[in-house]
Amino acid sequence: MQKSRTNQSDEKRKAENEKSKSQMKKTRTEASEQKRNDQKKKNAIKRKKKRDSQTEEEKEAVKRKDRERKAKKEEAKERELKKKEMEEESDEEEWLDEEDDEELLSDETIRKATAEALKYLHQTHINGTNLHQANVCLVCDCFIIGTEPVKRLNKKRLSLHKERLGVENYQKFYKLKELPEDLRNYYKVEDYPAMLLSPRANLNDSGYSCCATCDNSMNKRDRKKKPPKLSIANGFVIGEFSKIEYTDDNGKSCVFNAEDSSQLTEVMRVLLAPTRTHGYVMAFTGGKHRSIMGHYQFFEMDQTKLGGAINHIRHNEKCQHVFCMLSGRMTPQQKYLSKERCKVDTSLYTALSTWFIEKSGHRGFAKVPIPEQCPQPVIIMDEDTTNNLDESASKEVEESFGGGSYHFSSVQDPNPDNSVYENGEKFTMAMLKNANPTLLVYGGKYANTAEIELENLLPFAFPYGVGTPKQKRPNHVSFQACIQRYMRVAMLQFMRGDVILVMNHIYGRQVSYQSGVMTSRSKVGGESLGEQFSKIPVEELQAAADENDPQSSPMVKTLMKSIFTSCKALGHTPEAAQFARRCCFSMQDYYGLNSVFLTITPDDECNFRIKLLTRPGEEVS
Repeated sequence: MQKSRTNQSDEKRKAENEKSKSQMKKTRTEASEQKRNDQKKKNAIKRKKKRDSQTEEEKEAVKRKDRERKAKKEEAKERELKKKEMEEESDEEEWLDEEDDEELLSDETIRKATAEALKYLHQTHINGTNLHQANVCLVCDCFIIGTEPVKRLNKKRLSLHKERLGVENYQKFYKLKELPEDLRNYYKVEDYPAMLLSPRANLNDSGYSCCATCDNSMNKRDRKKKPPKLSIANGFVIGEFSKIEYTDDNGKSCVFNAEDSSQLTEVMRVLLAPTRTHGYVMAFTGGKHRSIMGHYQFFEMDQTKLGGAINHIRHNEKCQHVFCMLSGRMTPQQKYLSKERCKVDTSLYTALSTWFIEKSGHRGFAKVPIPEQCPQPVIIMDEDTTNNLDESASKEVEESFGGGSYHFSSVQDPNPDNSVYENGEKFTMAMLKNANPTLLVYGGKYANTAEIELENLLPFAFPYGVGTPKQKRPNHVSFQACIQRYMRVAMLQFMRGDVILVMNHIYGRQVSYQSGVMTSRSKVGGESLGEQFSKIPVEELQAAADENDPQSSPMVKTLMKSIFTSCKALGHTPEAAQFARRCCFSMQDYYGLNSVFLTITPDDECNFRIKLLTRPGEEVS
């Protein structure tokens, strides 16, 4: 009992001691806090007196020092945070490097990638059948390819845009009484006869196929707006060449089909074009066990020798700028077939010319009389010798035409220094004027520059002369966007080598010009470039930019010598290949040599996708 009492008294004493200590600590902290507050007040009073006695300059200096001190603190904090982040990222990279190889090669990853690829590959599959149909947009008549999503437009949504995509609205904008019947039928869908839509679009239970771009423009709130940019109703009514009945030179009744290459040959296309900016050389080659191949070359020519102030060559002029050449070893039958292919059917030529002049409404044929005679190309060939004749060994192969390749002469390609212009001075003046280059190369010198109409150069691509890139539209579309659209439109006349070649050449010229950059020395003759420019009158710059009669003053010449121009190289040029090679070597230097190099080259002549895309609107097995 006595021990327990002594323990209790000890505990009480300890508790009292701790309580007194805490009270003493509390009083000390309160006293010290009071002292600090008093000191702060005294310091504040001192600072206030000091500020009152300071001048404005001294006050600004103090503020500047405070700002600098705060900025240094923030920079130190940011450096610490970045350091921590870099350490964390490096730790994550080390962890990922160990796991990535296993994940990339795992069965699950490969299975997911295969399923994703098959999903896009089977977008064209028709449910419940073994057939496929290319996905074509109902609104813009373009293919939906690759990984693009296929949207669907149901009847309820389409009915809201009857006026916006209607034929009547199109005719009102272009001030037309009526569209030609064949042209109207080409863009008529059975359920919507008053709208300009693509009948090549496929239909299922969810609605008509539509691309994502057009689908975004087909909402309820857009029904009173202008047509979607790439829609048919926005000035992209092009149409195809209609079938024509005619009597050939042998008196036989025939029906012309533009898709039949035996009727509409390369020579016929060239001779019917109302505008020709180039000379054409069509070379045919063959030989034992080989089919006949065509090589079609577009050469720059001096237009002043071909007639006209505008240098446009018409149907009724003498045809000395289209040549057909038989080259290399060929069998006698191959030579005969090549010459026959080069000859032009007079009756067909007259029938096509009459259709263009009287029925199509094509502006390029507005002032062209119906030809009385049919021009023929110049055929160039050597005399038959043992060196250029082969004996026939396989008639089926040798007497067939295996297609052809189309080329522009490399001289006409834009270069990285001057783009499409002759020299850097002309490129500089074009950029100062913000003037895009002409669509195609002109040869020779001429007094009056006239812009070439694409529909006149490719009349079978634009049979009615409408839907061209320079055409006025309700909703403006850039030139480059028009060319890109033509390369995706579901129309067979745009899937030809000559059309693609010309379009690519035109597009390359525009892109090359737009990537142009001017660089110069900072000072010219001891003065800055800006001061030099300010001294040149506007009249002198305009006189130097005149294409027909350029006149440069000494000051302009001095300035032009100090300016250098450059632009991006086109993808197929040696300069672009050199740049790509340099990038490849730099990546190898950074990442190390590759252990596996894999290339895939699909065969276009035996490819299901090619078969599918060349038959839009049809079911393909």
